[in-house]
Amino acid sequence: MLKKYKNPFRILYLWAVQETLEVQSLLEAMKLKDDLEEKRRKMMRKIKMTNAELDTMRLSRSTNVKDIFSGDVTNMSQSDIPAATFDAQKDIVLLMMINEMLTNYLATRILPRFRYERVQNYKKILAQ
Repeated sequence: MLKKYKNPFRILYLWAVQETLEVQSLLEAMKLKDDLEEKRRKMMRKIKMTNAELDTMRLSRSTNVKDIFSGDVTNMSQSDIPAATFDAQKDIVLLMMINEMLTNYLATRILPRFRYERVQNYKKILAQ
């Protein structure tokens, strides 16, 4: 007869653990995005590049993955600047584009879905 009943404290504990892990994973994704931005800033300081120069180097604010890996990311020719600086500038532009895509993805896909799932879960709990 006792096997039919479930332990409500265990159910509450498992629910709390699940919620905590989901929030931690969301925070970790945001932290990794911020770490990527910090890496870009360090690279820019290392080669003394300004934000205005970065904006002139970017072709567009596209979030298409194909655009990131296309070979032509700058308007300058490779012979105008040293190879190491050119590669660093190219990496900075790519990091900037990846950061924009991650920000867009988190803001438009992950956070709304996370919020919707939490609201539905809370409504379900309150209805019981």
